[in-house]
Amino acid sequence: MIAALLSGRKDSKGVPNKNVYPILGRPLTWYPLAAAIHSQYIEKIYISTDSDEIAKIGTSLDAAIIARPRELATDKALIEDVIKHGFEYIKQDLNEVPELMVILLCNAATVLAENIDKGIEMLRADKTADSVATVTCLNQYNPIRAKKIVNGRLLPAVDLKQYAKPLTCDRGCIGDIYFCDASLWIIRPRCMDYSIGQPPFLWMGTNIIPIIQQGGLDVDDEEGIHATERWLRQRGFTKDEVPYR
Repeated sequence: MIAALLSGRKDSKGVPNKNVYPILGRPLTWYPLAAAIHSQYIEKIYISTDSDEIAKIGTSLDAAIIARPRELATDKALIEDVIKHGFEYIKQDLNEVPELMVILLCNAATVLAENIDKGIEMLRADKTADSVATVTCLNQYNPIRAKKIVNGRLLPAVDLKQYAKPLTCDRGCIGDIYFCDASLWIIRPRCMDYSIGQPPFLWMGTNIIPIIQQGGLDVDDEEGIHATERWLRQRGFTKDEVPYR
């Protein structure tokens, strides 16, 4: 059994009601849900939410709804706790531990069914791997460029001594830098012991296979809406067409 868990709540600050914000005529939540539906391997889909609107979208497409507890439906709640709660619910509902769990966010539309299936096949082929995650190469956010403000002055946000190579203004001077884009995680149940996970996404475990895709993101502001629409259009989505059969 392979199960998918989507998560999204009803309130948001950066973009009001972002999880149901219309992009190309469809609510944002529809896109990760459609990717899960069109996966050839996912057998059951769950949505953890406190939103009646998200739940209505989910049930119309045969997803099971997990009523998110109030303490996990605030802007202070951590997604790691939402995922753990959803995983425990799924185990009880299925009366078994799923082989793999596909984790999707209702505000991350930059995911395709083909990458879900590719990731599942990768994990089945490599039993040593804990998880699969989609990543985007973003050398412009090279960590040696990162700063923090201390007493009104800029200081390095990371320990620069850890890098052996000469540090220059070249964005690629320490090699390509990849960020988890929050579009897709596929995990083994053993990853739910967060003690072995890589911060900040503890559910990934430590042995992680990347799927590189450019432009993936979870929407948190207006620019994220526009970037998501561009990403979808580039992959064949329009108001009238979708790249699924």
